[in-house]
Amino acid sequence: MGGSAAESDKYGRRLLAVSQIAHALDHVLHFPGIDIPKLRDGCQLAVELGLAAVTCRPDHVDKAARYLDGTGLAVITALDFHRRRTGRPSEEGWAEEARRLAGRGASELAVIANAERLSEAGNGAFMRSIERLISQQDEHGYRLRVQLDAGGLTDQGVATACRAFAKRGVWMVQGGTELGARTAFRQIRLMREALGTEPLLKWTTRVSFHVMLLALGEGVDRFNADVVQLLEEARRQEGLAPLAIPLAGLDY
Repeated sequence: MGGSAAESDKYGRRLLAVSQIAHALDHVLHFPGIDIPKLRDGCQLAVELGLAAVTCRPDHVDKAARYLDGTGLAVITALDFHRRRTGRPSEEGWAEEARRLAGRGASELAVIANAERLSEAGNGAFMRSIERLISQQDEHGYRLRVQLDAGGLTDQGVATACRAFAKRGVWMVQGGTELGARTAFRQIRLMREALGTEPLLKWTTRVSFHVMLLALGEGVDRFNADVVQLLEEARRQEGLAPLAIPLAGLDY
């Protein structure tokens, strides 16, 4: 996760500063009710809190990029946004949309992987599209996220997909989507094991502060949350005792 390496307590738990907690959070600003004033305010809040990134709709990318210019925060949006859960991808269409959105200021782009796209019939087209998007990342200045909707997939299917994404060089895999079935903690642990040390792993389900600490201990790198509420809780806890990532076998 972001921030400098922290010291450990006497039991070996890694200690964190609130700023490191903040840098593991994305601020979600892509919902229909987000207009331009709310986008501007949300971007300003993300900067003030020291978050990692802002997610927005494709039509807001240029404005979000302007609001975040020079801050180091990433601008994230999704390809094929309005039908992103259904249908097979168009390899050329996704590649062209990625180039266009990156040109407008998107620094990270997301696509959804689900049972339909990962089926025997659809997997080839989907993986070719992933490879195409990755092949042009450096030229156009973006990084690729894959949001994995595990609904309808077996544990073996989830693990196989994660290994395939890691092999192809996907930068981040997200467990779950905003509109899909909730990804369980058990599935997140399975994904981390299958991914190895890379790519980064995000848990899309909104988390509380204590659940976030537990997931950090399992190797999750990025989260969604009520960012203001979570960071307020982190500051309260820091006032009581150092913030420590729980250790498996010791704390749970």
